[in-house]
Amino acid sequence: MWPALTTAAASPDLTNSVARQIEEVWDRLGRPAPFTIREPGAGRGTLAAGIAEGLARSGSPLRDVL
Repeated sequence: MWPALTTAAASPDLTNSVARQIEEVWDRLGRPAPFTIREPGAGRGTLAAGIAEGLARSGSPLRDVL
């Protein structure tokens, strides 16, 4: 069984991949601001934190509108 995405097992590779996909969706939607991402059942928010970190590390303008 695979671990849930929101567990501490969410690796930087996974969160960076998810961040790139979210950025692509944001771009296709016309880059709306603000832009809200929800993590249902987030627990400690490990996935959300990893996504935000990945966006910041890549210099994505999406990080500033979340």
